[in-house]
Amino acid sequence: LIELKMSGDQIRRLIEDGFNFFLDPEIGGGSGSFPIAYGLRWHVDYTKAFGERISNLEMNPTHEAGEWSPLDMDEEYIVVTNSFIAAGQDGYYTFNEVPKDDPEYFLDTFVEYGQSLVDYAASRGTVEELPLEFISNQKLIFADGEEVGIVSESDESNTTDPEDNGSSSAISILSLWNLFVTGSMLAVAFV
Repeated sequence: LIELKMSGDQIRRLIEDGFNFFLDPEIGGGSGSFPIAYGLRWHVDYTKAFGERISNLEMNPTHEAGEWSPLDMDEEYIVVTNSFIAAGQDGYYTFNEVPKDDPEYFLDTFVEYGQSLVDYAASRGTVEELPLEFISNQKLIFADGEEVGIVSESDESNTTDPEDNGSSSAISILSLWNLFVTGSMLAVAFV
């Protein structure tokens, strides 16, 4: 796993990078670049041009239900991903802006992400379903204009019980699984 210090705007552009590579068969078109994040959620509109697809980008620094706020584009955050993605692969070109020779901005933790998933799952014992509000892609507008919403503000059945102490465990394990399977997960630490 690699830790990178990045601005909120760079994080927004990373998500744009992933969708651009996913959607454009000329430069990528592979499902491995589809963005998934821990502690972030957004709306994406495939009808918009590259750089304009992401909106309503929010963070959850506490990883508790209902604690979402807009990502500050000028603030710096720690992003964690695997070494393949951190090297700008799968279209995540914004990672190449981070100075790799400065440990304040780029740190190889030497933690193997597959083993971290196994260790985390073993320490938790039980894995529960991810609450809907923690799914990264909260709203999706396809290229044909069809809209799909993950969580509707008016849909009471989609609310998450704030007393559910298993939600942060579920988020972590599923995010780590997505990292292990797809290789395109971004985790953001709020420091």
